[in-house]
Amino acid sequence: VLFLAVCAYCGAALSRLLGNGSQTAEVCTVWVNESIRAEGLAVRREQPVCSDTDTINAEDGSRLSAGTVLSQNADFTLCTDTSALYFEDCDGYEYLNPEMLQGLTVSSFCGILSCKSQLPEDAAGRLVTDHAWYFAALCPAVPLSPGDSCQILFDGIERAVPATLVYLSPAEADRQVLVFRLIQSTGQLMKLRFTGADII
Repeated sequence: VLFLAVCAYCGAALSRLLGNGSQTAEVCTVWVNESIRAEGLAVRREQPVCSDTDTINAEDGSRLSAGTVLSQNADFTLCTDTSALYFEDCDGYEYLNPEMLQGLTVSSFCGILSCKSQLPEDAAGRLVTDHAWYFAALCPAVPLSPGDSCQILFDGIERAVPATLVYLSPAEADRQVLVFRLIQSTGQLMKLRFTGADII
């Protein structure tokens, strides 16, 4: 009986203490994403594969080691100089390179966006020779700084891709050029060139 009395007394005291203006709430996880729409250009360190033979000894999307023979005939042997990814498609914009993205302004980037394809007649594919690639995008002015991490959801790609902002141009008419560095290199991503994206 004494034990029950002590428990009842402690319970009443605890009830008064907890009921003094306190409330309970259900805890839940909330993700808040902010995104901006951008139009841009994928740039990789790549080169067209030019061959006068019909057969290339590599599968689309395969990684080749340095010295791999791509094609060969009685007069000529085509080999890779370095480790690279081989792709069958070639769009004529392989001459664009990461160095062209340094120090961009909105005006100079608009000039790059309007550049023309320079597809060689004997193009038989292309080699991507670097693990990292870049997405340069024109978008509204944003409160970001070089080094910031983002996710980029490219048009036609199901999942967002992690990226790091490496360059942010001065704003012109409330627009900026953002240059992101990416390291994921799936076949779909390596086929992007001019594309829209949501930067998250």
